[in-house]
Amino acid sequence: MPPAIDLERLAAIRAASPVPLVLHGGSGVPDSVLRAAIAQGVSKVNVNTELRGVYRDALTEEASPELVVVLSAGRTAVKHAAMTVIGRLGTAERR
Repeated sequence: MPPAIDLERLAAIRAASPVPLVLHGGSGVPDSVLRAAIAQGVSKVNVNTELRGVYRDALTEEASPELVVVLSAGRTAVKHAAMTVIGRLGTAERR
């Protein structure tokens, strides 16, 4: 199920604020909804999950096993760094 975007609420937020709006979690949202959100004032759409998915798929199909191991080490390091930041911010218990 794609994420639900409340376009009416988005329009109300845009009307109340001159700040450019950012849509976090745009991956998986239908193009028609993304276009409608942009029409309501969204200036930036984040689609990191979608981009990482195609990157991972390409590596799985094309990369040597040695390269995948090296990249996996990098991914593990980034995960640990992210957990450190979450801990510093005191948000580890939030879900």
